[in-house]
Amino acid sequence: MEARLRRPALRVRADGQDARRDRSDATRHRGRAPPLPPRVRFGGENVVQFGPSSALPHGASTARSLTRNQAVLIDAWDKPEGYYYDITRSTWFGEPSEEYRRVWNVVLEAQGAAIDRAAPGVPCSEVDAAARRVIEKAGYGEYFTHRLGHGLGIDVHEPPYMVGHEKTLLEPGMTFTSEPGIYLPGRFGVRIEDDIVCTERGAESLSPRVERLEPIAA
Repeated sequence: MEARLRRPALRVRADGQDARRDRSDATRHRGRAPPLPPRVRFGGENVVQFGPSSALPHGASTARSLTRNQAVLIDAWDKPEGYYYDITRSTWFGEPSEEYRRVWNVVLEAQGAAIDRAAPGVPCSEVDAAARRVIEKAGYGEYFTHRLGHGLGIDVHEPPYMVGHEKTLLEPGMTFTSEPGIYLPGRFGVRIEDDIVCTERGAESLSPRVERLEPIAA
């Protein structure tokens, strides 16, 4: 599943700026815009956060514009053909620090652990716990400050929820998000979100998952 770019309908809360302008300003000297993070195409509603603002899980509008050596977090959702997608990608504009790379890889590993745990008959709480264990083992447990995910379909947020107290058992056909995150206050945040469906054989991603960090060239 890949959201399509619909420029006339683009509505972006990009820390008080229009993301299209930020992308062009940042690379005007090279005559081209940088690529979007892997597999992300704008459409519907979007939140774009730069730098320290990316450490705010739910976003906040500021006057910050995109400059070199900043984290970039893009959360996009829309309802094509009556059903929602909800995808988040995190990357870096410039050369990422070693810690950013480490955090990014921990988040990706946590997401994979959650998807591997999801299967028919498994409580939603255990899917959340699988991701949380990876992040806690890496020493960032206190910075994973929200549930792993939520049901997805006719509404963008609907039951069941991937959270510690949710005892609902997964069933084939249930769709939900897997979106672990690590948020370091005042520095940066990383969240990777994909849309997952529970099948008879386990869980499969409906959105193409990222495999490695691909920074935006400055």
